[in-house]
Amino acid sequence: PMQLAVYTATLAERGNRYSATFLNRVVAPDYSKLILENKPQLVSSLEMSDEVYNSYVEGMKAAVTRGTAKALAGMNVTVAAKTGTAQHGLGKKKSDHGAFVCFAPAEKPEIVIALYGEQVGGGSVMGRVARPILEYYFAADEISDVVAFENKLG
Repeated sequence: PMQLAVYTATLAERGNRYSATFLNRVVAPDYSKLILENKPQLVSSLEMSDEVYNSYVEGMKAAVTRGTAKALAGMNVTVAAKTGTAQHGLGKKKSDHGAFVCFAPAEKPEIVIALYGEQVGGGSVMGRVARPILEYYFAADEISDVVAFENKLG
């Protein structure tokens, strides 16, 4: 999932790949000082034309509006997503694995989500997991003026 997240973030950032980290920042328990803050570090960059960028973003947006990522349709933010399914064995008791990636807002990405589920039935199922994550993220963004989000994973 981390590699999928980095790959998706690289797509969202038009070919700029940044080092991956789970930690955004750490402050002292009494909020008196900032102990650590991770800054994005550019690892590599791939030049791409607007035509290439717009092509895959439009395709990922179409996966939401009329494709396998319909679980994210109708949100208050435009989402670009891609699903993936890996077949798992044969027989009635076997179920396919599912991969799912997305970024939002599609026009100016802020968040990337990468999910993988074993024997969940396919990638489209994972969109139902991504939706409440996105809803919470964007709801928290609206109330962030009121609530301080310290020591959060980023």
